[in-house]
Amino acid sequence: MFPGRTLNLVLATVASVVGFWAWTVIAPMGALYTQQLELNSAQTSFLVAMPILVGALGRIIVGSLTDRYGGRVMFTLVGERLAQVGFIHGQARFSADDIGFPGQIRR
Repeated sequence: MFPGRTLNLVLATVASVVGFWAWTVIAPMGALYTQQLELNSAQTSFLVAMPILVGALGRIIVGSLTDRYGGRVMFTLVGERLAQVGFIHGQARFSADDIGFPGQIRR
């Protein structure tokens, strides 16, 4: 194989695995979210279905932008945005722990 293509294949595979892992981890944790956030069954269903809907619609938008700007640009931008969301989520989680909310919402 060609070295550049092999690197692209490995990076695309890792990105797909991480992306699918991040989206699918929500469903098994649905019971925990339901309990902590006091959700009813409709809200829990919406919580579990939302990543699929966002992913489906996001693929349409990102696909058309990829046709216009190229795969490398869009891969970089999408990865950058996902990293930012993860960082912000992590910061919010640690901030909640610092003020006495250990990973849960108190009412």
